[in-house]
Amino acid sequence: MGNRRLLLYCVLALAGASSVSAQAEHHVCRLLKPDEVKTLLAPTIVLANVIEEGPVRSVCQYEDDRSPVFILTVYWKGGRDQWNASTAALKAGDKVLAGSEGVGVDSLAKAGVVKAGPVKGLGDAAYFSDLLPSLVLKGDVLLELNMALLKDPESKFRPLVEKLLAQL
Repeated sequence: MGNRRLLLYCVLALAGASSVSAQAEHHVCRLLKPDEVKTLLAPTIVLANVIEEGPVRSVCQYEDDRSPVFILTVYWKGGRDQWNASTAALKAGDKVLAGSEGVGVDSLAKAGVVKAGPVKGLGDAAYFSDLLPSLVLKGDVLLELNMALLKDPESKFRPLVEKLLAQL
């Protein structure tokens, strides 16, 4: 009876460990299905290349037949801290640019030269930029979308993020 109980505990422990490790595995390039990539990003994308795959941060680079077109970075843990650091860096960079050049990204966005700013209704917080990385925070997960090489990234941002958020 004691051996059976010990065996049962071992099996349950292994089952629990495998479900925890399965939850810890993240496949960043699988967040979007191939048909979604072609519809939401560009029909010319032929490759989703895993650049980094880890328990904290993963990177997927979507490429056409010549070069990268879109890069998705997911911070699976520590996303809130990364959001705070990124938004602080954006503000500091804007101040430096405004001080040296007389105009910052915020001013350029207000003038319509670039498209950048907060986006309501996506995750817990979202920031879109057609030039700099766009950010979306949901819980402690942060999505960083490098969309500068996409055609009309602003129109693709919301539908793309909604698909990504649905997969988290």
